[in-house]
Amino acid sequence: MKIEDLRDKLVAREDEENVYLDFRLFGNRQSEAMDCYLQEAIETFRGRGMVVGSAKAIVLICDPSALLTENARFCLCQLQTSGESIGLKSTPPAI
Repeated sequence: MKIEDLRDKLVAREDEENVYLDFRLFGNRQSEAMDCYLQEAIETFRGRGMVVGSAKAIVLICDPSALLTENARFCLCQLQTSGESIGLKSTPPAI
C-alpha cells in the first residue's frame, strides 16, 4: 500500500487528549494500512531526530480480526520507546 492510498481513505478524529485513526474502512487490508502508517511515522520521526510528534495520544482503531505485521509491531515499539503515546484499540465496526 502506498501512503497516498492511506491518506485518501484514513478517517481521523480528535478530542482534547487523543487523535483517533480508524483503519476499519480498509477492511481486509487493515493490517497492511497500519503497517504503512507506522512505517511512515517512523520515517517522519527519524527525519526529525525521533522527536515526539504530538502532545495528544495516537489511537489506531481496527477490527478485532486485524493482526499487526511483524514490521508494524516493531515500528509501534520504536515509537513508544521514543516517547510517542501511541496504541491500538480493537473495536468491531458499528452496525
